[in-house]
Amino acid sequence: MCHNDSGIVDDDEKKEGILRNRPGKALREIKKLKESGKKRKEFKPKKRIRKVKPSSVSGRCLLSSLIQSKIVLSGSRVAYLNRLDDHIMASGRIYEKGIQCDCCNMFFLLSKFESHAGSTYRRPSARIFLDDGRSLLDCQTQLNLENEVDKVTKSIESSNHELLSGQDEFCSFCNDGGDLLLCDSCTSSYHSSCIGLNGVPDSEYWFCPPCCCGICLQGHDEDQITCEQCERHFHIDCLKKEGLSMSSDGNKTFCSKKCEGISSGLMGISGISIPLTTNNLSWSLLKMVSSDDNNKKEEYTETYSKLNMALEVMNECFEPVQHPWSNNDVVEDVIFNRCSKKSNFKGFFTAVLERDEEVISVVVVRVHGSKVAEIPFVATRFQYRRLGMCRMLMDELERKLGELGVEKLVLPAVPDMVSTWTQAFGFKMMTDSERLSLVEFKILDFPGTVKCQKILKRM
Repeated sequence: MCHNDSGIVDDDEKKEGILRNRPGKALREIKKLKESGKKRKEFKPKKRIRKVKPSSVSGRCLLSSLIQSKIVLSGSRVAYLNRLDDHIMASGRIYEKGIQCDCCNMFFLLSKFESHAGSTYRRPSARIFLDDGRSLLDCQTQLNLENEVDKVTKSIESSNHELLSGQDEFCSFCNDGGDLLLCDSCTSSYHSSCIGLNGVPDSEYWFCPPCCCGICLQGHDEDQITCEQCERHFHIDCLKKEGLSMSSDGNKTFCSKKCEGISSGLMGISGISIPLTTNNLSWSLLKMVSSDDNNKKEEYTETYSKLNMALEVMNECFEPVQHPWSNNDVVEDVIFNRCSKKSNFKGFFTAVLERDEEVISVVVVRVHGSKVAEIPFVATRFQYRRLGMCRMLMDELERKLGELGVEKLVLPAVPDMVSTWTQAFGFKMMTDSERLSLVEFKILDFPGTVKCQKILKRM
């Protein structure tokens, strides 16, 4: 595949490559959806900042969530039990601000109470028990189940709606309606101009750029594999011709050693709290694990609880961002890695900055191989804004992505925040050609936002 001096595929070359030799079903007719787009205009997934008053928000950690939900009563007695023989290592009473220890009357959050008890197990919720025999892990599980009831209901409603609505009614590139090209492989729709085409393809079949082979740009067929990391499709023969060997890690398939290394690097720190050098802060990268694996029950429960706290931070900062085809909140689906016929958010991680078990700042990130990573949502609790918290989390995340060989970071900035991202964080507004160079990746975008990018330093 040839490139011009800027490294961007020429429009004519892209068009020619995408339209060659298409196997598959017949080309769908060009479908006019202008009226549909007008009728559902208010449901376009717009990204809006929520206005919050300082008095309306307060710090939240696991203990406050359990007490405010009435799963645990304030003042209840608790004890930390030894993992080997269940003898009591420390005891006290539980309150929203921490556990008040019987021996010293000092307040400790969960991890500090575990250390105070002399344990190095690093799973405090599993070993702190109430008088009624429940562990705090059991209480977390109950809280998670209560939170999940509403989410499952929404998911069912969304699935039923999607069964009734066949193809996307909005362009996958700009999220607007109008005259759309319909992909013969997936449910995506595009304006021809958004993907570098001068008009309607003169071909029996048409496949959108993300469904085409990442090397030859030809259409989807049975001889393709999907890379677990960059989520691009590749013909096995094309990989061989390019001298690239297909890598496999258990049940995961990768298009290259680069993508395999990125996946390994991200999963290697997933769920691990990494301390920073200042202000008792730490950061971690979170991703949902399977709830079916009994060996990961504790990890699942703790991760789910932490992601719920991250969602609270997002909800404090953004109004709900609804799917154009369902009532689901895009932010929630992204954080919990939900997938459906029309959306796939399994590749997202959630980076959180914490202090004393309270989530302060949140960034959701998806890495599309070594070429680009996207961060569609960034949020910081109101009372911690203008204190450099977001910058600290972004610095750590950018450093990690640079170590893994990721070239650039992109984000959809709300117009009022463009100057902040460009002047304070080193991003630049993207040109049309720069946006077009990433069209083969399914990157989240929202109407009214400005696409910005930042070249990452190699570490």
